[in-house]
Amino acid sequence: KKGDAMLPISETGGAVVMIKNLIQASKEKSKPKKKERWNFNTCPHEQFEKTLDDVFVSFLMWARTEGEEKNINVSKAFRRLEQYADWMEDSKEDLADPLTPDSVWEVLQVWNMKGSIDKHGRFAWWVTFRDMDAKKIKEIDPKDHVRAFVWYSHYVMFDPNAQENGIIFIEDCDQVGFLESITL
Repeated sequence: KKGDAMLPISETGGAVVMIKNLIQASKEKSKPKKKERWNFNTCPHEQFEKTLDDVFVSFLMWARTEGEEKNINVSKAFRRLEQYADWMEDSKEDLADPLTPDSVWEVLQVWNMKGSIDKHGRFAWWVTFRDMDAKKIKEIDPKDHVRAFVWYSHYVMFDPNAQENGIIFIEDCDQVGFLESITL
């Protein structure tokens, strides 16, 4: 967008400082309830031995410009981080209990999601209908599905290939009809 703050890719540390300053400015002008999002209370970064700075770097990496001059669009990264913070805050009831591998393992096994790296170095997140247990999916509390997907999305978020080259999400419906697929 016109007027967005840009920094050279070599200035990632400075971009993290800018993100922190934007968060602080947002806190200062937000109503108390909106300020809560910036606490990142539901973010499971520590489960991955990461810090909030690592979360910020993920968003900065995904806001790089293409072309000859590689820059980080800090404003774009912040807009995406705001949406993430809102989403995580909106999901706080489902995420009240800490997200750990053990807490989501059973649901992840039912979904049987996979990850791989494609020929362009992108992280490929696979959901294949024929590999999931549709019967068990229906038996699991919807809150637990949210928890599993939040945990797995953070697993993907911290993957070096995902940060450097991006993510593709592949859903193989295995000739499952529309109605069946939306009523899993």
